[in-house]
Amino acid sequence: MIALNIGCGNHKIEFEGYDTKSVDIRPEVQPDVVADLNALPFEKNSIDLIYSSHVLEHVGRTELYQVFRHWRSLLTENGRLITIIPDLTVAAIELLSGTTNPSTWDILFGAQNYKENFHKSGFTAPALQAFLEKYGFKVISIICANREIHCEAIKCGEFNDKY
Repeated sequence: MIALNIGCGNHKIEFEGYDTKSVDIRPEVQPDVVADLNALPFEKNSIDLIYSSHVLEHVGRTELYQVFRHWRSLLTENGRLITIIPDLTVAAIELLSGTTNPSTWDILFGAQNYKENFHKSGFTAPALQAFLEKYGFKVISIICANREIHCEAIKCGEFNDKY
């Protein structure tokens, strides 16, 4: 079984029972594969698990459909998607209550400490679930904790990508 750790940065994670490939657009972090997350060099229906931690917020909201369509095409039937993203609800509460801190701005705009570390989109838990379900995933779990949304979903059924 094959797993991808997309946007791995300096966090090389191994998933037990999987041949895990680290993927990043930045060669300096020495991933197994240097590639854009929308052009991953793997065969369709060949990946059993896609893991992305703090990646999707770096994708423009008009590009998200293309990314999910591509990732979905790589996953085997019932393949798993695990994603962790900043929780916009936390930032919204802090903004509205006047309790912002540097982490609030990181949630909204990214740390901005290298070229790719700017946020272009964001989600609340309900918005992420609706988005995934619209694009052919069944959400198994979604948990908000530590200023993040942790979501696990599976590829399921037919998907009409004529949106």
